[in-house]
This record gives sequence, structure tokens and C-alpha cells, in this order.
Amino acid sequence: VKSTWNSKPRDSVVSVEFAGLEPFKRNLRTIIDLTKIDSIPVILMTQPYLTKATTTPEELERLEMLNFEAVGPEKRWALSTAMEGHRQYNEAIRHVAWETGAHLIDLESMVPKTLEYFVDDVHYTTLGYDLVGDSVAHYLHQSGVLEMALRK
Repeated sequence: VKSTWNSKPRDSVVSVEFAGLEPFKRNLRTIIDLTKIDSIPVILMTQPYLTKATTTPEELERLEMLNFEAVGPEKRWALSTAMEGHRQYNEAIRHVAWETGAHLIDLESMVPKTLEYFVDDVHYTTLGYDLVGDSVAHYLHQSGVLEMALRK
């Protein structure tokens, strides 16, 4: 079915600008502001992703969002656009965490960009889920955020 999803090859969109980036940051700030009303600690996490400059042909085949979703039936993101989008959104998360004092778990830097950890662009294998779960648990334990939240 996937091979017949589009009847003609789609044009690749190359871009370094993403219209949703500013609303994304605004929404993160709003959520953080709302949680501060009740003194709830916020933990932001970056999004690990499979794409990289050396993405293999096997990995390219697995990129569901890039190959079948993204822009629509006639266009799709170029690999460089997908990588840049992921990078910019993760940078936005890091920046909002820094400017608001929210906690940050930089999962993107922790999950290796291989098919051992990803089944597609952003979804994990069991090994990937284990690594993400362990990373979050470790942060919660080391930072004391969980204990702080439980005291509220």
C-alpha cells in the first residue's frame, strides 16, 4: 500500500524556515507560565530523531514522515529540511528551558541515530524506549525534581 500512496514522485521542499517554530515556543512558554502558578516543576525534553548527514539507504526507507507524510500529496521535505527542522525545534526547546528555568533532558543527544534505536523518523525500538526511560528515570532521581513535585 505504501508504494502506491502517491501516483507520481513528489517534489522535494528545501527550506530552513519553519512557520510553526514561533507558535511552538510561545506554547511552551505558556504551559510553563501556567505550571508556575501552582509551583509545578516543568521538565522539557528534546526529541531524538533518526536523520543525520550519513543516513543510510536502509534508514531512508524507514523515514515515514519524510516519505509518506510531511508536506502533502505533491510535495515532501528534502532530507536536509527534515534534519534542519528537527535541529531548530530541539534548539527552541533548549532555549525555552534556559530562558524559563525549566528542567531539560536532552534526549536528542543521548539516543544514537541508528535502526537499533529507531523504527522510523522519531519512534523507538524497544532498545530506544529502554534508553529513553532509563535517561528520564536517571534525571528524575539525580535532579530531585520528583521529590520536589511530591512535596507540593
